[in-house]
Parts: sequence; structure tokens; C-alpha cells
Amino acid sequence: MENVLLCATNAGGARNVAPLLKEVKKRGLNPILITSKDMKQFFNFKNLKVIETTSEDTNAANYINQFNPKAIICGATRYPSIDRLLIREGKKNKIKTTVALDEWYNYRIRFENQKEELEFLPDIIACMDEKAKEEAVSEGIPKQLCYVTGSPSLSDLTDKAEDFIKNPRPIPDFLVSSQSEPIFTYLSETFTIDYGSKKGDVGLLGPFLGYTEETVKKDIITILKDINIPCTVVEKLHPSSKLENKETKINENINWIRIKKTDLWSLFWYSNAVIGMRSMALLESKIFNRPTISYQPGLIVKDISTAVKFGFVEKLSEKNELKTWLENQFEKYKKQDKRSINRYPFARKDASENVVNLTI
Repeated sequence: MENVLLCATNAGGARNVAPLLKEVKKRGLNPILITSKDMKQFFNFKNLKVIETTSEDTNAANYINQFNPKAIICGATRYPSIDRLLIREGKKNKIKTTVALDEWYNYRIRFENQKEELEFLPDIIACMDEKAKEEAVSEGIPKQLCYVTGSPSLSDLTDKAEDFIKNPRPIPDFLVSSQSEPIFTYLSETFTIDYGSKKGDVGLLGPFLGYTEETVKKDIITILKDINIPCTVVEKLHPSSKLENKETKINENINWIRIKKTDLWSLFWYSNAVIGMRSMALLESKIFNRPTISYQPGLIVKDISTAVKFGFVEKLSEKNELKTWLENQFEKYKKQDKRSINRYPFARKDASENVVNLTI
């Protein structure tokens, strides 16, 4: 049985690669997964060979020699990583290589080296929709490499969301005691490390945004204290965050639960509203038809939030705007909430099949 190497070392890439495992198996091929410890949560390991990698892993050539893959499929990433090295080594060895995009911005940087050369281009770039393809080409990605496939991640999410209507999942254990009050989810990110915490700072991904995950959190707490109605807030940490789970009683009415690993889609299902900044998960929340907002106070750079860009989610910039929005969510909580699911064109049902068909 021939092998196919699949690799993902960040959350967006892992969510895109996970649905492809089943499609590879359907073709009588043997999927071998390379992923990091933090990303394992996105995969089902039944009858799957898994190699745990680290950010220092440079063994791409060894993996190729060891497994002699028919093809290589990777998630997209901006960071130096084994994903990118596998693409480069695969092309050297004339092995078919594919990268599945997961976001509608920063296309070129995912394939560049430090000299801004397109060193890590695969044979195929799987784009979520025509807009992603057009924008990738406008940033200098060769058009002949770009194919519109749909998003494996968002297609898989929509399938599962539709199944939630028929077969609701149990409420997460950490929310069982909160069922009698509004549950808000705050999608935290790692902006302090990525962009710095004050004007003039430059983080791993660029200059200071004008806010951080901590300043947004502070605003949410201040507003909820002012409203002072019983509620629970789940601060969903980014998978790469170094913080640990923690439950805090802000005051007699506000329970704050910080959690890193949980089924995000079950969390959305049981949330009454979702607050984020730029996370792709804002779009995922809208698939679950949850009231969702992007809050970016003091933004001083270009907004690259996909959910805002497509008009799925409104962006708020002022604390008083967020307070009004939250007050409205408390009012809506009193009314019956009829659940429904949104399926968008980029979540086409054949997305995973399209990616694998192009590769194999």
C-alpha cells in the first residue's frame, strides 16, 4: 500500500488536514500524519500512524526517504516548520505536493523564505473559493498552481453543525453548572507575542495592532461588571497559548472560565454569543448561527479578519458599542433561541474530495 504524508503544525492547517485523512484512505492509500503535540487534539488517531514533531524538526528529507510517499499534503503556515520543508523536499524528489489554504489573507508569506523568495511553493494550492484564488494571484502566487476546491475544514464543520441539529452533543462538563444563565465565549489569541503590547512594539508577526488579547479581555470584564447580570464567560485560549485552564469568580454574578482544549464546535453550540478579534473561529461561529462580533478597539493597522471582510460579522471599535451589543445579548437570552445552520459556498460538501483528487 502506497503512503501519503500529511502534515500540519498549526491550528488552521490541522483543521484543514484532518478531514483529508478519510479521503486518502478511501483511495486505498496509507495516510501518515506528522503533527505537533498541541495539534493532536484535531485528529482521530484510530489506525493512523502519527509522528509527533517540534518547531526544531528539520527531518523532511529523512521522512521522505523512510516512507517514500506517493504524495505530500500540508496545511498552510507562515512559520519556519517541517510543513514547508516537506513541500520543498517533495518537489526536489518529484513527489506531488499540495498545500490547503485556510485563511483569506497573507497568501504569499506562507510560501516565502526570509529573503521573500517563493521557496516553498507546492505543485497545487487548494483555495477556499474564487476570491482566495484571485487574492493569492494578486500577491504574486502563480495562477497555474491555484485551484478552487472549497475549504475542507469549513465543509467538515458545516457537516458536523448540521448533525448537531439532529443529534445535539452533551454540554461540555465545565459548563454544566452554567446552563441557567447566558454563556458567552471569548476567542482569545496570542497577539501580545505575535504583535507586541504597546505602540512601537514589533512581535513575531508584525507591529503592534493597537490592542491585545488582554486589553480586550479587560474591556469585556469591565462592561460585564457594569451590566452586572449573572453570566458565564468562556475564554477559549488559542491552541498555541502557554496559559493553563483556570476558573475565576470575577464577582458574585460573573464566572470566568479559561480553557485551552475543548470541542470548539460544542462550545459554540451551547454559547449564547461569541466575541472575538480576528480569529477564523468567528466565521466558524457564524456557521453555527451564533450572535458573533469582532471587537478590535484602537486598531491601528489594516483589519484582516476574514469574517469582517466578507460581511458575516460586524466589527466594533468602541467600548460603548460592545456594551450595547452585550446588553442586547442578555435581552435575546430571555427569548427562545431556534437553532439553525449556515452553509456558505466555501464550505461545499466536496471540498476534501477535491483536494485529494487533485493530489493523488
